[in-house]
This record gives sequence, C-alpha cells and structure tokens, in this order.
Amino acid sequence: MSILQGIYAKYSGLELTAIASALLIARVFDGVTDPLIGYFSDRAQSRKPWVLAGGGLFIISAYFLFSPSGTVSVGYFLFWYLIFYLSLTLFDIPHLSWGAELAPGYEERSRLYTIRAGFLIVGQSVFYALPYLPILPGNEFTPETLRLAVFMSAALTLVSLYWMARAVPAGMAQRSTRESRESMLSVLRAIYHNKPLLIFVAAQSLSGLGMGMWIGLLFIYLDSYLQLGEGAAAFFLLGNICSFASLAFWLRYANHVGKALAWATSVVLFAVFIAMMGVLTPDVGFWAPLALICGVYIANGCTHVVAPSILADTVDYGKLKFGGDRAGTYFSFYTLLGKVNGGIGAGAALAIAGFYQYDPALQEHTAESVFGLKLAFAGAPVVFFLASLFFIRITPITKRRHETIRKRLKLR
Repeated sequence: MSILQGIYAKYSGLELTAIASALLIARVFDGVTDPLIGYFSDRAQSRKPWVLAGGGLFIISAYFLFSPSGTVSVGYFLFWYLIFYLSLTLFDIPHLSWGAELAPGYEERSRLYTIRAGFLIVGQSVFYALPYLPILPGNEFTPETLRLAVFMSAALTLVSLYWMARAVPAGMAQRSTRESRESMLSVLRAIYHNKPLLIFVAAQSLSGLGMGMWIGLLFIYLDSYLQLGEGAAAFFLLGNICSFASLAFWLRYANHVGKALAWATSVVLFAVFIAMMGVLTPDVGFWAPLALICGVYIANGCTHVVAPSILADTVDYGKLKFGGDRAGTYFSFYTLLGKVNGGIGAGAALAIAGFYQYDPALQEHTAESVFGLKLAFAGAPVVFFLASLFFIRITPITKRRHETIRKRLKLR
C-alpha cells in the first residue's frame, strides 16, 4: 500500500488530493464494516469460515486494484480500494482473534504474533525484491511489478488457505447461548468501561497516525524529492530484512522488560529516525536514507510483536471484568485503527503536501512546496509519536497482572 498511491499518481495521472479524498472515504467505510465483522465473528462458533471468505475476496479485489487495465478514474480506484480493504477485514479480524484463542499465555501470545509478523515481513520482502527480477525492466516499481505481485500472492494465498482449512483447529472458544445473543449495545457498554482497551486505542491511534503519514509519503519522498526512485525497492527490501532480523530481539526484550516499555522504546526510535529523515536533501546520497529507513523498520518490528499481544491480554481482562468473549470486536478496533491510521494518515499527508503545491511529477520544487512535504513527512509524524508515549507508559496489564487474570478465569 505504500507503493500503490505513488503508482496511481505517477502512472495513472490521479492528483494527490483526489487520492487523499478516496483514502478518507474508505476509512469511513471501514468505520462501519470493521466493528460489524468483529461483532458477528464473535457470535460464530468458528472463525475459520470468515478467514476463508476473506482470503477468497482478497484475491479478486487485489487483481483489479493492483492490475488495472485501460484508463483509470478516481471512482475505479475508490471502488476496488473499498472491496480490497473489506476482504482484509473479513480475514484479519477473525485471524487475529483466533490467535488469542490458540495461545492463552502471556509470553506464548508474543511468540505466536511474532511468528505471524515474521511471515508478513517475509511476504513484504519478496514483494520489494520483485523489481530486481530479470523478467522486469529496470529496478523501479511499475504497474508491471504490481501485476506480477498479484499473481504470486494469489497462488500463495490459495495454498495457505487450503493448509489452514485442513490443519488448523477451529479454536477453543465455546459460545454460550447468552453470548451468541448479546446485543451490540451491551458490547459497546463493555468496551466503554474497559480502561486498558481505551488506553491501547489511544496509544495505537496516535503512533499509528504518525506512521501512516510517514508511509503515505515515503515513496514520493524517495522518488520525487531525493531522486532515489531506482533505489526505492532496495530501501524497502533491506528495511524489511532488518525488521525481520529484529523480531527475535524485540520478543526477548518485551519478555524481559514488559510489553509496554518495549513499545515505548520503539516509539522513541521512530521519532528520532523520522526526524533525521526530515532534514535530508537531494544531494545526500544513498547510504544515509538507507540507514534511517532500516532504523524505522527495526523499530516497527516491535509494534508487530507487542501490539496484538497486548490487545489479546486485554481480551482476557474483558472476559474477567464483563463476561463473554469479545476478541473479534476488540481486534476489529485494532484492524480499523491500522486502516484508519494508514488512510487518514496518508490522506492527511498527501493533502498537506498538495496544499503547499508539491507536485511529484515535477523535477524542480519551490522552497515552500518542500517545506510542506517535510512537514507532512516528518514534522507532524514526530509530534504524534511523542504524544502516544503518555498512553503507552500507563498500559496497566503487566505479566504478573495477566497471570492473575488467567488464574481467575480458570477458577470461574
């Protein structure tokens, strides 16, 4: 998704403000669908059919979104962008919730979500390596690169869905009649009174918006401003490799100092590296941007490890405090935040750059337009990251408290 907006702007002629509007509309759509899918998946006896349905729709929507043919309009982009994210919602919320059921322990969950993050990063690394294949001309991201990625991901998705359907147990959740008939209003009340969940949402919202703004402009910043478009694939590939290599460290660090402190450490690193990227100029060369991007990706490895694990612990707190399994609903907030942060963050960043008249198609840029680009790419994201630290540091569920919660749940 960090590449897609730049491709549509560069090759399809869509204006940045038009793309920003489409992203914002899509996030409103997600605000309705994500909680509903979380709610209804919690009522189901198994999350497996939801994951299968989402995976199938993902293949179809990815084809039309990443491999458009002919003239492309904003309406085309918006429609398939909505369907694509709907498929991710159908897949991701039940899948994340399923993990909380299969791995009930404090550290066991961190390991499970670390493995999940590892495969996610491996997939991203394969994508970023595609421009270097001999069957593709040059080393840049083009529509042909995205088209090849679609067919590869479709094949991998079909194989993994079949494996999942045959080999993975349905989960440990047993829905009582009362849980299956629980109203949406009672679910909302339980969410409103769940303090750890609200703290998590606040922290994830602020840090995610900063990350969304940075990612939304990263390709444009490298390609149009720093004139390093041919090296963009190498930046992303090496960044993902560094992120993958850091997962084991973040897992051990989180188990040693606690998930909240590990998360806070990564956010500080985010702010430092992104601020340093904001002072780069087009004559900086290759190595400084590469080192800073790898630093950001390493910091992001911690988020993959601790964020879903903290939320899974919060699910247990909700079971103890309010009764009922609402993992799907809780994780719908997580996936919604990811998409809202990516969409609103990227949309806001594109809108700010567009307001200052920054045009990626131009070779020369005014001082005012460069200021707007850097404000959206580095200045505002750093502020959001630092603001999120307050909520991260007051995350209440520690390892000892979670063990107490699990013991009380077993007694019940």
